[in-house]
Amino acid sequence: LRVPPAAGMVLILSLLLSSGCGSGSPSGDSEPTPDVDALRASMEEVMDHAGIPGLAVALVTADSVLWVDAWGVADRETGREVERGTPFRVGEVSQSVVAVALLALVREGGVEVDAAAFSVAPEVEIRNPWGPGEPVRLVHLMEHTAGFDDLHLPEQAGIQAELPLREALAFHPASRRVRWPPGAFRSYSASGPAVVARALEEVEGRPYHEVIREQVFYPLGMDGSGFAGSAVVADGGARGHRRGGRVPVEEVPPLFPASNGLYMTAEDLGRWVRLFLGRGQVDGTELLPATMVEWMERPATGPAARAGLTAGYAFGLDTSMEEGFAFRGVSGEGGGFAADLRYLPGQQVGYALVTNGEGAGVRRLRSLLRSYLVQELEPPVPAAAFSVPEDRFRGWAGYYELITPRWERMRFLHRLVSIVRADSGEDGTLRLRSAWDGERVLIPVGPQVLRREGEPEATVAFVQDEGGRRLLMGTGSALQGGYAPVPAWSVWTRWVTAGTVVLILLLSLVSWLPLRRLWGSEGSGVLLVPSAASATFVLACLIPWMAGEMVGVRLGTVTAWSVGLFLLTLAHPLVTAGGFLAVIRAPSRPEARVPRLHGTVVSAANLLAFVYLALHGLVGIRTWMGG
Repeated sequence: LRVPPAAGMVLILSLLLSSGCGSGSPSGDSEPTPDVDALRASMEEVMDHAGIPGLAVALVTADSVLWVDAWGVADRETGREVERGTPFRVGEVSQSVVAVALLALVREGGVEVDAAAFSVAPEVEIRNPWGPGEPVRLVHLMEHTAGFDDLHLPEQAGIQAELPLREALAFHPASRRVRWPPGAFRSYSASGPAVVARALEEVEGRPYHEVIREQVFYPLGMDGSGFAGSAVVADGGARGHRRGGRVPVEEVPPLFPASNGLYMTAEDLGRWVRLFLGRGQVDGTELLPATMVEWMERPATGPAARAGLTAGYAFGLDTSMEEGFAFRGVSGEGGGFAADLRYLPGQQVGYALVTNGEGAGVRRLRSLLRSYLVQELEPPVPAAAFSVPEDRFRGWAGYYELITPRWERMRFLHRLVSIVRADSGEDGTLRLRSAWDGERVLIPVGPQVLRREGEPEATVAFVQDEGGRRLLMGTGSALQGGYAPVPAWSVWTRWVTAGTVVLILLLSLVSWLPLRRLWGSEGSGVLLVPSAASATFVLACLIPWMAGEMVGVRLGTVTAWSVGLFLLTLAHPLVTAGGFLAVIRAPSRPEARVPRLHGTVVSAANLLAFVYLALHGLVGIRTWMGG
């Protein structure tokens, strides 16, 4: 039995195994130890407080199952209870399965991870302006460095019936437009692993779910795992819930089950974690060599790899830091489910958690499991501080803006809100500040890489692009994405202008009425029309927010919501022009000066808003067609 090296953890595992919760009882039928009892009680308390209906959980080592269980409600409407054999949707954990299946084919010589996507799956449309000389490769698709948008609204809206993968990929190829040279930056896109799944089909000549079942699930004995639409799910899968676990989610087939539509039972979740802890094998069955599993855990493309970062999104797996440890694995949330699969390779322990609820409660459950695993373990020694030359350190300071938005359509918003400031501290640290995340202290551990205070590995790096521009890259909790320097004057100009415009538009919604009463008919039109323009702008901004959790369906298809947004973004410039016309036609008498000034200021603010949105392609936007 391989167990964690720390003596305290050895004692805990010995107690667990001697009580019957280990490899001799992988189904968890024995009574849990007091330690696990306390953990379960804490988890149940969080579930009750957060409204999480049900969950499945597994604690494992490479060679044994310490505890596996499932409890709660699978469907609030029917009251059906969760059992250990109940499949839960595991979200992005699906992508790790696709990654393992691909590497199994690579091992057999059927394909290469560096193969160009067009050479393996030629019918899949990828709009790559860099051409065949810089193709999107399979490794880019799995590491999300292909440059795609994430799924557009029509793809998020769901489909009425499950489509073959080839047809699903042909449904809306516009999201697969390559925005920068493949491999240059990371930006999450759920369509990437789906293209890899299509490559599996082309190589093997059969549906990807059959390939995965025969090459991955069957050898590992994972009989309770299957993709959305399979018999495994139809026989009693859990149902997702939202709004604090109160409302079951309408079950709509996902467009790309290969990316987020896999279902697993508690037992299978445990075996999947053990595969990675066992460096590619479970109970003597080897799927991958240890070198391939290690490669899956470390970024191979993108700026993180170029900077030498070992933490970040890699080949179907990523890294999450907590309590001084670097947990490898993968997490996902959506469709009323949340999953978190994490393990510590050096300490040989791991866990898997999946719930049919979402939100902050899931994060608290995750922290409980992580704390339990490491309670007797000594955290690894963090990377030592590195003395950066003073001139380089000062050169890092300044403002940076996000240049790798998940959706290109949202760049207009990121240019205003996704800005961080870097300042050099007197103690040799770099401090990142933003409006949303507060201050994060970074410690240099190399010439260009930094780690967050309290974390063992570097997750932030300064790199240069092909043009020599300095970029700030983040792969962890301190920073996510790629950021480019931006002058302070530009940042403050954006903030002041945007703040002033928004304030004027909001005030105009209420100020026109008292002013009209004060000035009577002299100011009627010049007050009302500019304020009406403000109303169209504010309503257009509110529609996506009011669509809430159903935003994909409501805006990704032709509905009153999507058509209303389209009409409002067209009406706004027209009514703005009407406001200027009202100002021009307003009487020039002294008693009309204040209404004229009000109309001029409000119309000017609406004009600025219109120009900004027009520059980002948001006037007359038809969300049911993409974006």
